[in-house]
Amino acid sequence: MRPEEFPTPPTRRLAAEPVLVGAAVVGGLMPWLFISSPHYREVAALAFGIAAVCLGWSIPGLKAAARDRLVRLVAACLFVAHAASLIGGLLHGEPAGKALISGLSGITGVLGLGVLTWVLLLPRWRPWAWRTFIAVTVMLVVGSLLGFMVFTRWHEDLSKLTPHMDPRRLGLIWATRFLSGDLGREFWAHTNTAAYLFAAAWVVLMDALFRRPKHALAGWILALLLMVAVFLTASRSAWVMVILALPPLLVFRGWRYPLQVGALLALAGILGFAAANHTAERLAKPVTNGQTAAPGDPAENIHLGSLVERGSSGRLSAYQILWKDLEGDRLFGQGLAVTRKPVSNLLHEHSTYLATLRGGGAFALAAHLVLIGCTFGAALWLARRGCRWPLLLAIAVFSGLFFDRSTVFRLTGFDEFPTHWLAVWIPLAMLIHRREQSPQSPDNLSSG
Repeated sequence: MRPEEFPTPPTRRLAAEPVLVGAAVVGGLMPWLFISSPHYREVAALAFGIAAVCLGWSIPGLKAAARDRLVRLVAACLFVAHAASLIGGLLHGEPAGKALISGLSGITGVLGLGVLTWVLLLPRWRPWAWRTFIAVTVMLVVGSLLGFMVFTRWHEDLSKLTPHMDPRRLGLIWATRFLSGDLGREFWAHTNTAAYLFAAAWVVLMDALFRRPKHALAGWILALLLMVAVFLTASRSAWVMVILALPPLLVFRGWRYPLQVGALLALAGILGFAAANHTAERLAKPVTNGQTAAPGDPAENIHLGSLVERGSSGRLSAYQILWKDLEGDRLFGQGLAVTRKPVSNLLHEHSTYLATLRGGGAFALAAHLVLIGCTFGAALWLARRGCRWPLLLAIAVFSGLFFDRSTVFRLTGFDEFPTHWLAVWIPLAMLIHRREQSPQSPDNLSSG
């Protein structure tokens, strides 16, 4: 036989899905776990987005998914919002090159998260995504509660370094950032960040517990810890997230499950109140130099009565100032470069939807609302077929962004960017996965 007649062994190609998941761990998960600077996380997110968009073309089924009507409408809304923001930035004096790079970076980050969502919802990767979610949730809630209840003196000392840390309210403690030296020196985040993440995690976990999984007892304990943590943050937006998610969580699920959820909420309130008083007493104990720490407001004022007495915390007046500042720019906004900048006494817009209006005007805000409508349409379609958690996640995330956080169109290293776009892409990807299943195949998407 001649040499050219020998069969040529097939060339083995590296599968795109494992490469994408590995890139997500390195460029997505690890920076959030170990790096405190949002700037570094933004760079990592951009690098991952570029890699994901490039790899997406070789992932089976993704090209067909990109042609879905809802996906195309969401993509059109994304481009409309960025086009409006680009026009607004140019009209407001922003350099064209900078505005284009900002827009392309944001689109790349959003599409990269869409590709990742598609892969993580595949049967091969879905269990690993769920385990990662549980592991990170446990680490954050346990670390935060320990920081609030046990290491109270450390918590109080930290509050002296910045006006944004209140020792009477639970902040988000990143235990893993203790391990990363200078990169992780800011190992805590604002109490509202803790409340937002814990409330979103709670609604997803509670839906899973309705199906009585194998480790249901551990799940109920984790859900209890999450609600205690939400109570201790004294964040009103978190309670709005939970309250709005309760009706779709409980409806048409018999009488036993609502009673269990009600008992859990009541117990969380009792334990949270006790934990708040415990920390208040420890903060008031004499310190080493013989002085006594100021007791501050009692727990019932911080975590109960103050929820109403705080009013808008300056938001409404800042919103009025922002509206007046947008006079003449309300159609196309002032560009993405002005978002996440101070507004009156606020460090940023404290509303993702106002940040969209600020960056891209009425055109961008309308596109944003249509985009969210597409998400809810897909989530409701899934909920009617027994899969509720994408709808619950969407309700929690989109309501949590109403009076807090900033832009989700400009790529940033802050928590609102990935959470918002995951809440958008998850229902769409699950709807397409569900449609692809043949009627005879077992439908297991609702157990994810």
